[in-house]
Amino acid sequence: MENQLFTGIIEEVGKIQAVRRVNLGGTLAIGARTVLSQMKAGDSIAVNGVCLTVVNFSETSFACDLSAETLERTSFGSSHEGMLVNLERPLSVGARLGGHFVQGHVDALGRFAFSSPSGGGTVIGIEHPGDLDRYLVQ
Repeated sequence: MENQLFTGIIEEVGKIQAVRRVNLGGTLAIGARTVLSQMKAGDSIAVNGVCLTVVNFSETSFACDLSAETLERTSFGSSHEGMLVNLERPLSVGARLGGHFVQGHVDALGRFAFSSPSGGGTVIGIEHPGDLDRYLVQ
């Protein structure tokens, strides 16, 4: 499997149509429009920042398998039908880079610590394992 790069720029907000648990893993079906353009089975897609692989799709939705590890280390373990998710296709060669390189693979689980208003936005604090400090940009 090759590494895909993402920019972190959300292309579309999709809606979870179904979450099916199968043994320790599962399948996630998401309703979408924009990201379906030129989609094919095996494509990577970032769903809420997590790199998933498209296993099948239709004119109105796509589905991805979820491994036990993905369910354990992401918010997908508590996802449900009707939930909105951020969607982004991987960066293609020659495409305009409007954000930054984001690989979309989970290295650890963080914990929400706080949020506070700041200017026109919100500052969000995430607690993370200390051994990841050297990889984080402030």
